[in-house]
Amino acid sequence: MALLSLTEVSAEECVLRFEPERVDFGHINESDGIVTRSFTIINTSDKEITISEIVSTCDCTVADYKNVVIAPKQSFEVKVSYNPLNRPGRFDRPLFIFVEGYDAPFEISIIGRVTPRERTIEEIYFYDMGHGLLFDNTFAGFAYIEHGKQYEERIALYNNSDRTLRLRLKHIERSGAIRAEYPKSVAPHTSADIKFYYELPLKSKRYGSLDDKFEIKVNGKRGKYTLSAHGIAVDNFDFYDDILSPRAQYSKKIIKFGDVNSDALPISATLTITNRGEAPLVIRDVRCSSPEVECTLKAGTIVEPGATHATEIVLMPKRGMSEGSLSEQVAIVTDDPITPYQVIRVTATYKQIGQNKY
Repeated sequence: MALLSLTEVSAEECVLRFEPERVDFGHINESDGIVTRSFTIINTSDKEITISEIVSTCDCTVADYKNVVIAPKQSFEVKVSYNPLNRPGRFDRPLFIFVEGYDAPFEISIIGRVTPRERTIEEIYFYDMGHGLLFDNTFAGFAYIEHGKQYEERIALYNNSDRTLRLRLKHIERSGAIRAEYPKSVAPHTSADIKFYYELPLKSKRYGSLDDKFEIKVNGKRGKYTLSAHGIAVDNFDFYDDILSPRAQYSKKIIKFGDVNSDALPISATLTITNRGEAPLVIRDVRCSSPEVECTLKAGTIVEPGATHATEIVLMPKRGMSEGSLSEQVAIVTDDPITPYQVIRVTATYKQIGQNKY
């Protein structure tokens, strides 16, 4: 059964089956707009099952559903829409199905490939910096930056004017690990690249997010947008044995606190990390995206093979905060060569519940 849960679930506990086991959109055309497919959730148990929520990791993927109760041995069809606009190439998106009475969601994959359409200059170079200078992007997204290796990403630009444009790039936020190369001038109606290089020394102790930001000036005047680059510093895995290496398994990838009194005391949820590998697992870096969320896990923590380490994700609501939703992240970097970077999503809804029940 190609059904996944974010915690270990025995065969007796697998109460849902998906048909098909993953939703394949096949080849779709970007020019055709939003495309819809469906899959069926089958309740294989002898009890009613309530689907409370279906969550996507991207706003390009939307599941059409309501709070659903599925009777024993019955099924329910879910329609899934994918928006291919500006998303050419292959896609593989998970949908998380939350079931009442289960702490961890079930998961199904949404896959396919988007055939791009022909685009105008303005569509290719979407970001207008001003003065006739167009960019295809303002963000250079790097994946893992392994120590001792150099990585390159590019942002393309186009001079859409009838005059030569002079460029100047100014570093305004520094990680200390990036280098930028760019043309000092661009002739009329020609394109060029800004090249970014991330590199960390082999013996570097730097782990986690690397963030840089640049201001660009066109003919001495500040451009409309800033440029940014991001990478994640991890170990050099060329030195790791494919078999004798650590493997991190997380009990949850989404922690839902539900409705929270904005004047409540700090509340917490437990996250466990199990080392399924054959070597000690080392926690390299832990970062929370907001002061409202804390994690008791510390860099340097070691989880021995076969062992489990429990940590607390703590939500600290701001007193007097108005009602609204919260969606934050806890990012964990380890020396697991397969999945060195794991993001734990933390959600809550602030409400004036009255007396503090926590």
